[in-house]
Amino acid sequence: MRRRAAVAAALAALLCGCTDSDVIEVSRSDQAAPPSALPTPPAAAPTSEPTGSPSASNSTPDSSPQDCDDADRGGIEAAISGQLAAFGQGDYAAAREFATDGFRAGVDLERFREIIDEGFPVVRDNTGHETGRCLTDGAFGSAVVTVTAGDGEEQVLAYLMERDDQDTWRIAGARPLQPAAPDTPTPGVV
Repeated sequence: MRRRAAVAAALAALLCGCTDSDVIEVSRSDQAAPPSALPTPPAAAPTSEPTGSPSASNSTPDSSPQDCDDADRGGIEAAISGQLAAFGQGDYAAAREFATDGFRAGVDLERFREIIDEGFPVVRDNTGHETGRCLTDGAFGSAVVTVTAGDGEEQVLAYLMERDDQDTWRIAGARPLQPAAPDTPTPGVV
């Protein structure tokens, strides 16, 4: 389990060009998430299909992350897009379903709503997003996402992803990559 957390931290560091000390620990699916972690996709949401490629069938991460192939990018994008669409409709329950099982086990719907409303208003009020760099080692992934709110405000986030037993990408957390406004509290992990 420590290897999984280390791999997730390494992916995030590579993605954002940070050092290990800059990366906030992400919850593992077998533990409760910290109170300030992000959500997962609903059962009715689009999911990635198994591709038969080595990365899609890998349950153990490779030692070095690679740029996402089209299938992994599509699966990661589907989870992020689905969650953001649910937020856009004010549906926190649907947005929470895009998170890993571990996140959902540790963060109830009320706490999830508080996390988003207090720490991620751009995510809550999003009107669109753009996915940038995407890395994966087969079991874990990360993507840089620029989220835009209706007022034009943008927030750049590093989404940390985990592939579940059904070969579907789930959101393990998200972390701001640019500083928040001086009067906005910055939570540790979305």
